[in-house]
Order: sequence, then C-alpha cells, then structure tokens
Amino acid sequence: MILHLIRTISASVWSFFLSPGFDPLGAGYHILQVTDCRRIGRLLGKGLFFGSQTQLGFLPEKHTDFIFSVIGEEMGFFGRRSS
Repeated sequence: MILHLIRTISASVWSFFLSPGFDPLGAGYHILQVTDCRRIGRLLGKGLFFGSQTQLGFLPEKHTDFIFSVIGEEMGFFGRRSS
C-alpha cells in the first residue's frame, strides 16, 4: 500500500517536471516561473534589482530557493556562469 502511494507520488512529480505546462497554475507554476527568469535574463540580464519576475513577486522564495533564477534574470548568462 505504502509502496504504491510512493510510486504514484513519484510519477506525478516527474510528469510535472517534464511537462510543467500541463498545470501552469498549480504544480507546474514554479518551474514555468524559473524558466521565464532564465529566458528574460538572456546574456547580460536586466540589471541588479531590475528583474521583473523577482521584483513583482512571481518567485515566492527568491532569497533562498530561487536565488540562481534571480541571478540569472538580473545578471544574465554571464552572471550565472560567474556565480
């Protein structure tokens, strides 16, 4: 019984990780926001403290869980490489 529950939970976690657009406002929300931060940052970023995703509160724990996404959006690809 417990093993079946663990398999079910693992399958749902992997399915949302591989296709977060399936539930964009639920389980896939954070993955989509992180992807947007990387896409918005591009090569040079938007500038320190000027990231739209981070400053408008789309990332819930930007100082701990999503710090790499914050760096990527504000400092760009080169900022991610140097951190």
